[in-house]
Amino acid sequence: MIRRGHEAGLNVVALACDMGNRSMLYEMGFGTQKDNIRFSIPHPADPSKKPYVVPDCVHVFKSLKEGFCTNKTIILSDEVVNEFKLPSNKVLLSHIQWLEEYQRGQDLKFVPKLTFKDIQTSHFSKMKFKSAHTLLSHQTASSLHYLASKNIAPEEFETTGWFIKIMNRWREIVTSRCRLHSLNIKRIEDYDKKIGHLKLVVKVFKSMKFGAGWKPVQTHLILATEALIASQFSMIF
Repeated sequence: MIRRGHEAGLNVVALACDMGNRSMLYEMGFGTQKDNIRFSIPHPADPSKKPYVVPDCVHVFKSLKEGFCTNKTIILSDEVVNEFKLPSNKVLLSHIQWLEEYQRGQDLKFVPKLTFKDIQTSHFSKMKFKSAHTLLSHQTASSLHYLASKNIAPEEFETTGWFIKIMNRWREIVTSRCRLHSLNIKRIEDYDKKIGHLKLVVKVFKSMKFGAGWKPVQTHLILATEALIASQFSMIF
């Protein structure tokens, strides 16, 4: 496929996929396992180039939300907890459930679009982007932070809010269709901050535990983020 594109005069920089056929990617030379993450391969027709594989970031974001709702707990590493002075090492779905119940029935809500259905999704709606966007939003993160800071909720809510905040920012950067959130080298200070944030998310996902252990969505997110960093670098510089 890459060779045929090259023969037709196309510059194939990356392959975007939903990671549904990992066996095919493995046969092509990509690594999609925890201990074998390889996001680029030698170009079959041009040794000077390296095609990348980039998991669909919207699909990864939806998978993250659904995995969080299923496993209910994310355990952060001691290094991350200490670096960001977090009150606990647990990101808990129960904190968002508490928020939804707390604001239910109120006229003025912290997160107006957050409903019980976003937390307990059905089989047919679990991969809807709207639900993931609401649950892992800046509004949700800020609400958890505010409730904890005012002693309305336990301080442990801060950890869940922090995680949601960095993941919402990750989504903004990797799915951006406007210059404000995109990786724009002409705004070098902003560009460096965004690259730094992407690297932070990779660091968090490499060291955290999803429920009882490692989950495929961690590999997919790391793969997508590192591939985006490398591919944009090769095109910009």
